[in-house]
This record gives sequence, structure tokens and C-alpha cells, in this order.
Amino acid sequence: MPSTTVGELRERLLALGERAPRSWTGLQIKARIAALKEERQALQLDAMEEEMKVLKKAARKKSDLQMLLDKESVTFNQSDTISIMFNRMEKVIREKYEPQDTEMVGFGAHAELTYKELMETNYQYLLWCETTVGEGQANWRMQRLVKWFKIQKTKVSKQGYPKQPPVISTPRKTAMARAPHVSDSEPSDFSVISHQDEISRLQAELAKVRQEKAELQEENTEMSRTLDRTKTRKE
Repeated sequence: MPSTTVGELRERLLALGERAPRSWTGLQIKARIAALKEERQALQLDAMEEEMKVLKKAARKKSDLQMLLDKESVTFNQSDTISIMFNRMEKVIREKYEPQDTEMVGFGAHAELTYKELMETNYQYLLWCETTVGEGQANWRMQRLVKWFKIQKTKVSKQGYPKQPPVISTPRKTAMARAPHVSDSEPSDFSVISHQDEISRLQAELAKVRQEKAELQEENTEMSRTLDRTKTRKE
């Protein structure tokens, strides 16, 4: 990959609102660019979390939550539950900001993990999410996760590293360590259990996605019914 010139680095820093002193080297400019980006990400995260605090507080009472949605020009029906309205408002809030490493996944079996933790522990799941989003079968939370994932892959590619972490193979057991009368072709109890656990986990995650999809469809159906009733009254 072609190296970035000092002049190009100066332009990047200028685009971030700062002018590099003439005495600065390329390494100094790079360090300042990285520091500014980190500061801006922290500010974005703080702002987003502050909005989420306001939302959580409003969600304690349905009327307060309705007032918040109305203030932010977010559409809702009087029959909407707090959960539906909260989810809709959270989507609006998070879409204002770039996805951050420390955001919670918020759905499926990995709901309690951050984006970064998920990437470090289950890269294959992120690839599956990316495929699901590409097929148009994902909710907004998965779409946001995949958006973050693509940003990370772009960063890694620019640094010259492979897009997918290398697979670390487990050394084969020696002949003395093998259990008697067990051939290499026979799967161990651990591998069978692990495979079954993985299947169960994926099935649970798929069921969760289907449930969320059904909830969205139900929400859209209810909205259509409300619009039809309003139209009938006017007629």
C-alpha cells in the first residue's frame, strides 16, 4: 500500500479543524489525528448516552414517553406500548451518531456484549449478521451492528491486515494422550457437545430475530388499522 505523505496528513488534520505546525513530523501529525478522532468519539458517546438517559427516565411513565416522542416528532399511536415507543425512540437517537465500540449488541444471545467484545469472541456471528442484513431480513439493531462491523473491517484493511482474523488451530494430541480404541476419525464428546451447543445457540438467535420481525409486522398492522379507522371516521 502506498504510504501517506506528510502533506496529505496535514490536509487530514486541517479537515479536523487544526493546522499542524511546520516543525511537526508525519508521526506527530498522525498521533494528533488519532487523538482528535478519539476525543470526538468520546464526545459522541457521551451525547448519545445522555439522550438515552432522558429516554429511560421518560419511559417510566407512558404519558411522559409520549410527550418525548411528540417533542422529537416521532410518530406513535395512543395504543402503542411503552416497549414499542421506547424501541422506536432509541432507534431515532442512535441513528444520530456513529456506532461505537462500547455499544451493547442489544439482541439475541449476545445482547449483553459490546460490539467490540462480540468481534473478539465470535467473528463468525458478525459475518452471519452481515449476510442477514444483506438479505434484508434484519432489524435496526442488527443493521447498526453490521454498520460498525464494516467500519472496523475498513480500518483493518487500510492497515494492511487481513479482513478476517486468522483461525488458530488446536495442536493434535499425541498417540500417548489418546484414549484407547478411539480413532482419529471419531469425534470427541467435547466436539459433539460444542457442535450441538452452537446449533442450539443459532436456533435461539434465529427465533429471536423472527420474533422481532413478527413484532414489527404486528406494529405495522396495528398502524394500518388505526389509519383505516381514522379514514372511516372522516368519511
